[in-house]
Amino acid sequence: MPNNNREWNKTQPHGLAVEESFAREEIPIPVKCNIHPWMHAYIAVFKHPYFAVTDKDGNFTLRNLPPGTYTIKAWQEKLGTQTQKVTIGGSETKTLDFVFKSGS
Repeated sequence: MPNNNREWNKTQPHGLAVEESFAREEIPIPVKCNIHPWMHAYIAVFKHPYFAVTDKDGNFTLRNLPPGTYTIKAWQEKLGTQTQKVTIGGSETKTLDFVFKSGS
């Protein structure tokens, strides 16, 4: 259930897409099936177009980021959120490393 957006509950018939929009930024919004416990996902709602989902190796790229200073957030469903500040110049490329460690 969302914390910053209105609650919603929809049935998704087989083969049909469900469309929903959210008024406010929120990360994450958990989505689950009330019948099948293995069916779950997360929705991220941003106020800007600069976001990425990591690839299978954990790499990501934020393209066309305007010059400036930013706080980059990385979120992992079980290990939480980490942030780093970065300043980007005109055609500059930078690398950030986020390291999530489990408690086990």
